[in-house]
Amino acid sequence: DEATPPGLRVGWATTNITPDKPVVMLGFRHKRISTGVRDPITATVLALESLGPDGKVADQAIMVSCDLIMIRRSIQDSVKKIIKDRLADFDSDKLFLSATCTHQSALTKSGVYKGAFRLTPAERARGVMTGDEYGKFLVDRVAEAVVKAWKQRKPGGHSWALDQAVVGFNRRSVYFDGKAKVHGPVNTPEFDCVEGVEDHGLSLLFFWDKDKTLTGLVINVPAQAQVGQGGNLISADYWDDVRKEIAARHGKDVFIFPQCGASGDIFPECMYRRRAEAAMAKRKGITWRQEIGRRIADGVDRSLPVARKDIDFNPVFKHTVAR
Repeated sequence: DEATPPGLRVGWATTNITPDKPVVMLGFRHKRISTGVRDPITATVLALESLGPDGKVADQAIMVSCDLIMIRRSIQDSVKKIIKDRLADFDSDKLFLSATCTHQSALTKSGVYKGAFRLTPAERARGVMTGDEYGKFLVDRVAEAVVKAWKQRKPGGHSWALDQAVVGFNRRSVYFDGKAKVHGPVNTPEFDCVEGVEDHGLSLLFFWDKDKTLTGLVINVPAQAQVGQGGNLISADYWDDVRKEIAARHGKDVFIFPQCGASGDIFPECMYRRRAEAAMAKRKGITWRQEIGRRIADGVDRSLPVARKDIDFNPVFKHTVAR
């Protein structure tokens, strides 16, 4: 048989993880029960395998990005257990799950937070899912998508780019008495400044097929997905608008792998310019979430020609620390 050529193998898949019943929502300090869906929440899978000059595996990884507020270890371990039995040629310890930090998603484990999110008998009677029930629903769908992405990996290449998108703003207000407060008022004589820095970096990792056609990209934004402030509708928050905007510009077959970068108190709304930003979006005939989608898509478009010139089809992955 002809030897397997070296190079990168890339596989993609996505799955809908929107609950099909009411669920306990996680994101704020009080219990909320979902009453509907504003936009779907999804899990996107990126499977990577690098083959060395001898055609043997040099390294491999599968990453999963979920429209959730967080990933519990039990969820990742459950997915690993399933795929370990189904993917004999993949090291399940190289599976990584991450969340976009949307505050409009579901609880994935029962019995946490000192019972504050425990369902009442009346809520159970009307079919509200427990955290454990949604967790199983989530794990099953993610595992299926992981298997699909791994089995569909094909020769491809990657390239990176860095741009800017003004999405995140520091949300801690500092006052002249030295105190600081999250979401503190800024229209007061006591307001001094915002507490810390803001990061508008847009980190991008593009993936291409052998014909240099874009198949998908990792988008890292240092701002949690929290434009939605409460309510009872399931939502991916501004990432739904990013997906729609990029699909409109580059086609619905391009996969979007969202990442919430290190953000701390970086929040996707400006504390001291909120009304002006909202007014400008309204004058444009769009929502603030759509404005964020446009800003991120604009950064992708500016970077795309540069990234296309620098595609690496035979990368050598090394564990390095950026300084």
